[in-house]
Amino acid sequence: ATGVSPTEVKVGNVSQLTGLVPGFGQTSVNGVKAYFNYTNSRGGICGRKVTLVQADDRFQSATNRSETEKLAGQVVAFAGSLTVVDDGGAPIIDEKGVGDVSLATTTPRINAKNNFSPNPIDPTPGAGNGQDKVLRYLKQTRGITKGAIFYQDVATGVNQSKQYAIDMQKAGIEVVATYAVAPTATNFRSQATALKQKGIEVVLTVAEVNAIANLARAFGDVGYFPKAPFYGAQTYGQKFIKLAGSSAEGAISGLNFHIPEEAPTVPAMGIFNQWYAKTAPGADVDFFSLMGWVAGEMVVRAITDAGPDPTQAKVVAALQKFTDYRSDYVVPINPAGKKTPGCFQVAEVQGGKWVKIHPTGPGFACP
Repeated sequence: ATGVSPTEVKVGNVSQLTGLVPGFGQTSVNGVKAYFNYTNSRGGICGRKVTLVQADDRFQSATNRSETEKLAGQVVAFAGSLTVVDDGGAPIIDEKGVGDVSLATTTPRINAKNNFSPNPIDPTPGAGNGQDKVLRYLKQTRGITKGAIFYQDVATGVNQSKQYAIDMQKAGIEVVATYAVAPTATNFRSQATALKQKGIEVVLTVAEVNAIANLARAFGDVGYFPKAPFYGAQTYGQKFIKLAGSSAEGAISGLNFHIPEEAPTVPAMGIFNQWYAKTAPGADVDFFSLMGWVAGEMVVRAITDAGPDPTQAKVVAALQKFTDYRSDYVVPINPAGKKTPGCFQVAEVQGGKWVKIHPTGPGFACP
């Protein structure tokens, strides 16, 4: 079948590797490759080696579409793709009937019936991004009432900023200000000053990690520190700490997966750490690395569930059964039903390291 031979299974990945924000999708690629390497060390899938076939969309929606269409004729499924222009390939995965286990960033990709995201977002109008649970926790523990949203002015930023506004409203936090900045902008001192003057207590961002780090440093420059610098899950990782320096202290991430720092108590994270280091020596681990790893696990499980003769259609049928996906790495998720996870944990930068702060015991906080 397409992407399947007696000795190999090919899985596709179309990510943003060059262009305006070079390397944006690289850590997700690292994560899915690492899981495939781990799988191959255990005999592959029914004795077949799993191979990742990569393409670069260069931050161009049209290129994302053409590369997705090209690979759709070569692979059994897609996994771990990461780009802010995934709207280009969104219609292709549905037209070609090929499963896509990738973190969706644009509305068309989130809505695509064949996208099964490892971090599912509910596309129902008014649903938000699912961060209201974390925001409620911050409101209860830190007395937060006034919030702001900072986003890079691209399609993904515009859409997700609107969803974050819904999350804040659900949590009973007033959205006092919203700031859109150019994706090439690097100096955010004026925004930091305005946030300080308005007394903003929590800041949510839709931006890549360099911009978030620049914003954190700008806060330090103007002598301002929000009660909850909850910049977003994409902040998690060593790169943010390296870039933001001392201004990273106190930053918060609400996460739906275990983090590598939990390896002493969560054995599965020891496996992740081992294979990520083997696959991408010296590379940073971040939110997208872990989502790539989970995407790799999901697609391997779906291909295995498809039976000894997997096809694109059989893999999609297997993915459609993932309404309560359980894993050692992530909270229970419903990628087939496109429902936002109900469980989460909170990590904070303390002493230059990410530390889990909620819940205090093992596992996740669940309703």
